[in-house]
Order: sequence, then structure tokens, then C-alpha cells
Amino acid sequence: MRHTVLVLGLLAVMTQLAACATSGVPGVMKGESGPVAWQIEDLRQTLDESGTVMRWNFMFVFKNTGSAPFNFESVEVGSRAGGPSDDVTGGMATVPFAHRLEPGGELHLNQSESWGCRQCAPAHLPRLFSEGVIIYYTFLGHDATGSAVRVPIAMRLDSSVGERE
Repeated sequence: MRHTVLVLGLLAVMTQLAACATSGVPGVMKGESGPVAWQIEDLRQTLDESGTVMRWNFMFVFKNTGSAPFNFESVEVGSRAGGPSDDVTGGMATVPFAHRLEPGGELHLNQSESWGCRQCAPAHLPRLFSEGVIIYYTFLGHDATGSAVRVPIAMRLDSSVGERE
């Protein structure tokens, strides 16, 4: 029994270490998925005038590293709180995203995300912003042969991330 617990514990640790090395892990700002290399550039952070909402502006850069063109067709987006209040989740949506990438081609996409609590007490906001939010994107499409293209990206956005404006 003791050995079973030890083995299960080691497997859990190894699973977590492997997860930290893959794309789709919050905080990783570049990665690869199939024929797509991606990175996040020009990450900037602003706080609204009331101090209750933090916004991050950034640019996705996608590069087709494969030998065939492909089309992005949609993107799935979801979010959740980044701290112990992770029972707070944002909306989930799938939206059309029609972009074609030729071999060696790049796609630059400006994006912004916001996180805040307009009704929260001011004393609660520093913790809310330091815990942040995790945004999940999954870009979906097909290449010229009909094979699926899937690019998962998870971003942890908090008060330590991005150049402050």
C-alpha cells in the first residue's frame, strides 16, 4: 500500500512537470503546435481610471512552419480566476476566425483582455489583480490536406505581467 501511494505521488509530480513544459500552460509566452509557431509580443498593462479594472493589450504572432498552407476557422475562448477563488469563471465562446497562412507566412493579431471587480472594496483589489486571470484560447482550422490544426494557448494575466502604461 505504501509503495502504491509513493508511485502515485511520483506520477502526479511527473505529470505536473510535463504539463509545465508544454504550450497551453499559463505564463508561457511562446510555443509550437503542429505546423504553427506562436508567440505573444508587446504585452502592456493599464489600470482604468477608477482602479477597479486592469487591461492587458498584446499581439499574437502566428507563423506557419509547415510546408502546406492552412486556414484558421474558429477560436474557442474561456477564462477563470488565477487564484484561490478559481471557482470564478468567465464566459466561454467559440467565434469565427477566418485567416489563411501560407508556408513561412505570419499572422499578427492585436488582442486585449480585462479583469476586475467594479463592486469590490478597494482593499480587495490588490489581491484580485495579483492573482489575476487565466485566459484559454484554442485556435482551430485545417490544412490543405484536410488535417486538423489546433493551437492551444493559456495566458496567466496578473499585475506582474506586461509593461505598465
